Amino acid sequence: MVIMKELTASEITEKAIKELEKRGFHVWRANNIAVRGRSFIGKRGCADITGYHKITGIRCECEVKKIGDILSEDQKTFLRSIKEANAHALVAYDNGNGGIYISSLEEYFVKRIK
Repeated sequence: MVIMKELTASEITEKAIKELEKRGFHVWRANNIAVRGRSFIGKRGCADITGYHKITGIRCECEVKKIGDILSEDQKTFLRSIKEANAHALVAYDNGNGGIYISSLEEYFVKRIK
């Protein structure tokens, strides 16, 4: 039995961007981070990857999670609001085999490795 190394968040992000591009999206890493000494002015819960579908123009938001990471309530709320707006609300996560899954919020809760 071969045990694969867990992917880092950066590795999952890189793989997810490549896969989403293959699926017809134009996506990039979102930078929504707090900076020490400054007030946070971003949107709480924003996804790690953002973009749109190249043909339809429909927005895409994708949260990245390593094995053992959990979605915050702000992240769940954000992704649900994206889905309610009929946009693509996705989660990219380690499949335990050196690759990733990209799925809906509901599917993530079923498939994820805890």
